[in-house]
Amino acid sequence: MSKTTLTLRYISTLLKYNLIKPFHDIGATKRFVSAVLDFNFHEGGGRLLKTTSIHEVFPELVHQNWVMVGTSWPVEAPFLCGALKVLGAKRILEIGTFHGGMTIQLAANIEKDGLVHTIDLDPNESDKLILTISSYDKELVDKNSREEVGKAFHGTVYEDRIIQTYCDSAILDFSKFQEPFDLAFIDGGHSYEQVKMDTENVLSIMRPGGCIFWHDYQPGCEGVVKYLHELSRDFDIKHINNSMLAVLLLPV
Repeated sequence: MSKTTLTLRYISTLLKYNLIKPFHDIGATKRFVSAVLDFNFHEGGGRLLKTTSIHEVFPELVHQNWVMVGTSWPVEAPFLCGALKVLGAKRILEIGTFHGGMTIQLAANIEKDGLVHTIDLDPNESDKLILTISSYDKELVDKNSREEVGKAFHGTVYEDRIIQTYCDSAILDFSKFQEPFDLAFIDGGHSYEQVKMDTENVLSIMRPGGCIFWHDYQPGCEGVVKYLHELSRDFDIKHINNSMLAVLLLPV
């Protein structure tokens, strides 16, 4: 579908739902356009992955219980925590620590002898990246500091279940992980090149029957969307309904 056709489609949707705002209200217009793009995407426009319920991917989820730490957490955290319970996951890999909001939820739900390996670049080293960084990622990095990366779990009772690595995942030697992982969450760089490299590295260290989640399968993250659409030619990747998650359950 051409950009012109998409633009006309979005304008038509704006008109249909009476979302046109005065041109002088730029902020409101941008917010409405963003909402329409997101609605269009999740209704099928621009999306190739099949949308399904998390319960269809993990039918045993109804028999599982998990906990959420604190009073606020990433909206996708229950999906991942439920999945790790179904898998009996003890080894989890996270690419993209940020403040550690997802990391601590994963650590709180694994067995006491389990480990969450979380990887994120040192903001002080952001000028040494070897792959293209998206403007969105650069903005996040510029706002962050080394001390803030993982701050949600620093000093908590779950910190001893977490191994934190400050490193650009594009140069990390993944062969150092001697045991395969049960579950991986890819939420690092959002450029096509970065998502591709992270995914290929992660696929090489997953156990049979393991699971990979990707975050930000959404409009605006063109690199993520493009790569997952390409990868879906070879793997049965699904989009989780009412989320920005894509998931692949590997064959046993």
